[in-house]
Amino acid sequence: MQYLRKFAVVQYLCFQVGRYLLAALAFCLVAFASNATEKADLPYRDCFLESAATHQFDPDWLTAIAIVESSLKADAVSSSDAIGLMQIKWPLTARHLGATNKASLFDPCTNVELGARYLTELVALYRGDQEKALAGYRIGPTALMKFDKSPPVVMDYIARIKDQYAILQEMPERADKPKAPQAAVLAEAALPAPSPISDSESPSDAEPELTLEELKQARLARFKRPPKKENLALSREPFSSRQNPNQRDNSAQEADASAADTFKYAMINPDAGTPCNLGELQVLALTTHSPSEREKNVYEWLSTAAPYCSRYSVMKLRNNMPVWLGTAFGSNRIQAQLGYLIETAK
Repeated sequence: MQYLRKFAVVQYLCFQVGRYLLAALAFCLVAFASNATEKADLPYRDCFLESAATHQFDPDWLTAIAIVESSLKADAVSSSDAIGLMQIKWPLTARHLGATNKASLFDPCTNVELGARYLTELVALYRGDQEKALAGYRIGPTALMKFDKSPPVVMDYIARIKDQYAILQEMPERADKPKAPQAAVLAEAALPAPSPISDSESPSDAEPELTLEELKQARLARFKRPPKKENLALSREPFSSRQNPNQRDNSAQEADASAADTFKYAMINPDAGTPCNLGELQVLALTTHSPSEREKNVYEWLSTAAPYCSRYSVMKLRNNMPVWLGTAFGSNRIQAQLGYLIETAK
C-alpha cells in the first residue's frame, strides 16, 4: 500500500512537470513562428491604411489589389496609360475620380486614394458585391455588362488578389500602426452610381496538418521537418481531462486550455517553426524595384528558406512568383530552383 501511495505521488508530480513543460514548448513554438515580417515593411503601407480608414475597406484588400496591379511600383505605366500603384487610367478614369493632372498619379498616396475611391463607387454600384467590384475594376463596368458571367481574365485576376490577401492576413501588423476597419458592405444608395467610363486596363483549400510529435521533431532537428504522417487526428482527448479533477484548480485548467489553443494554432500551419515564411519573401520581392536586386533577393530566399516549405506552400509560392517578380520571373536560375522545389516538396 505504501508503495502504491509513493507511486501515485511520483505520477502526480511527473504530470505537473510535464504540463508546464508542454505549455513552455507551445509558447516557444508560437513565439518563433510569430517572429515574422511585418506589414509595415511593405512599401507605402501608410497610404493604404489611410485610404482604407477613409473608405471603410480592409487595408490588406487594397494592398493585395495594388500588388496584383503594379507589384507596388509607384511609377508603373501600362501600355494603355494606366498609371501608378492602383493602375489608374489616364485621362478618363483619373479625371472622373478627381485627378487634375497626370503627374499627380505618380504620387503613391494620391494614387491609392483614387483607387479606393473608384472601388467605393464600384462596390456601391454592385450592391456590396466586392468580387463583382473587382471584376469592374479589372475590365471596366461597361465591358462587364457584356458578359453573363465573369470571363477567365477576371476570374484569374480575382484569384490572384485572394492569394495576396491570404498572405497579407498571415503577417503581423505593427502595434503602433492604426488598424483600419474590416471591409464594410456599402448600402445600395450610399453613393451615386459612377458615370460610364472607358474600360480600365490593368496589368487555396485547407492547410495540411502536422501532429504534435512532428512539430517537436521539427524543432529538435533545427527546422528540418520529418515526413508527414497520414490520417493523424488532431481532436484527441485533452491532456487535462485525464487528471483527477479534485487535484486541479481553475487556473491549472485555464493553463491547459491555453496550451491546447497554442498547439492547435501551430498544428494548422504546416510551416510553423521553420524558416518558410511567404510573407517575408513577398516583402523581399516588393521592397525593391530593381529587377536584378529583386532577382537576387528572391533566389537567395528560394535557396535557403524554401526547401523547408510544405508542398502546399511551394505550390502557393509558384503561383505568386509572377506577381512579385515581374520581368525577373524569367530568370533561368529562379526557374531551375522552382522546378527543383516542386519536384522535391513533400
